[in-house]
Amino acid sequence: MGALIAEQRPVARQRHLCNDCDGVITPGSTYIRQTVTSDGSLYTWKEHPMCHDIYWALHREGGLCDDEVVSVGEVQDVIAVLFAFMAGGW
Repeated sequence: MGALIAEQRPVARQRHLCNDCDGVITPGSTYIRQTVTSDGSLYTWKEHPMCHDIYWALHREGGLCDDEVVSVGEVQDVIAVLFAFMAGGW
């Protein structure tokens, strides 16, 4: 199980990839950057704020334990449904 060391919400100065949806975090947009430790390793997790919210909603709804994860595909599916609904294609 990992531990959150730090969390920031910076404005991107360069292109990043969202760890939740594999989409692009564009320069000029605010994103969530977390420093996390897991199994003795230190790493950085970057995500769109919307993807962060979707991830944790899926995690709660799925009744997952702290060390269980939601897949990128599950986050992408929710985003596709949201955008289809917003575009009137529901």
